[in-house]
Amino acid sequence: MKLLDTDIAYQDSVQLQVGIELLQVAQVDAMFKAGLKPHLVAGHSLGVFAAAYAIGSLEKDDLFRVVKRRAELMQGAYQPATAWVSLSG
Repeated sequence: MKLLDTDIAYQDSVQLQVGIELLQVAQVDAMFKAGLKPHLVAGHSLGVFAAAYAIGSLEKDDLFRVVKRRAELMQGAYQPATAWVSLSG
């Protein structure tokens, strides 16, 4: 079963990455609204931006500008390729 068409995913990677980050920022905002403040944050890949936002190092506007530009650069670096290997005995 194919869950994701990788060609479509790469074509829409900017929207996907910004959408993922939007969810992460919403989680941080919900945490703040509940009165919780982090003592320690960690993030990997896109998560570093939400972590920076959580500790006040990035404002929302700057965060989404950086995430969008990162996604555009990554999308531009994608080169679809196919490799075939033939083994005969």
